[in-house]
Amino acid sequence: MNLRLIAIREAVRHPNSNVRQIAFEVGLASEEAAILEAALRGLLAGTQRITFVYVDKEGQPLEGQNEGRHILNVEVADADTGRFSGTTGCNTRWTGQLQGRILAFASNGDYCAGTVTWNLERGEFRGRMRPAGIGFQEIVWRPR
Repeated sequence: MNLRLIAIREAVRHPNSNVRQIAFEVGLASEEAAILEAALRGLLAGTQRITFVYVDKEGQPLEGQNEGRHILNVEVADADTGRFSGTTGCNTRWTGQLQGRILAFASNGDYCAGTVTWNLERGEFRGRMRPAGIGFQEIVWRPR
């Protein structure tokens, strides 16, 4: 497994987008936790914007505050550690961590926080977020 893990870690950083795409497809479909995590961290490291969509219990998008979305602009993401940081449109600072299949994030002072888990069958992160002053909301992020 070590050789495969090293190969995925290198491939998700490769300058050729075709190599990266193959690495993501292989890594995200893997049942081996370390390989899946390496692919998810590589995916996060290559992301400039995370768009969380507010959804109901059935996964249908909700309309409302911020047009039913919460956007995180990713400024720094480390494929080795899974840590990331960035801002929202109103320049609120965020930090987060991807550990295993779980992505947790919060604004400075926990003004807004959430946790989502990778769902392979749906190809999405799904979980809950507590936007300031609103209460918990179901959210989904579908990378790519």
